[in-house]
Amino acid sequence: MNELDLPPFLQDRVLPAEEALERTVPSGTHLASGFATSEPHSFYASLWDHVREHDLTGLTITQALFLHPHPLLVGRAMEIRKETEEEIEALGSSVFAQLRRTVDGALGKVEAMSALLEHYEELRARV
Repeated sequence: MNELDLPPFLQDRVLPAEEALERTVPSGTHLASGFATSEPHSFYASLWDHVREHDLTGLTITQALFLHPHPLLVGRAMEIRKETEEEIEALGSSVFAQLRRTVDGALGKVEAMSALLEHYEELRARV
């Protein structure tokens, strides 16, 4: 169902995602949502940017099962892992490439873990 298919009394309630976040998620908000296929994916995908942009604190999130490692949960850790994996794939198959692949893979995991720890420290500071 798109906006045009909505009943008239709902059409004026359709908002851009950022405006909806600004109206509904101030500091101290308790968020609760469905899980699995009813997870509001785009909402959680943009929530961490919204939290940092508005310096929000005291959010409580009730969620039974996240289906995606949203930035709210892991910060930049997944981006770092993906960048490392892409760099490793481009190395080729020589002995030196295999050695570098091993080292880069380990360093990428350490960097991602470090980013995850920094993210959790920031989350704890926002409680």
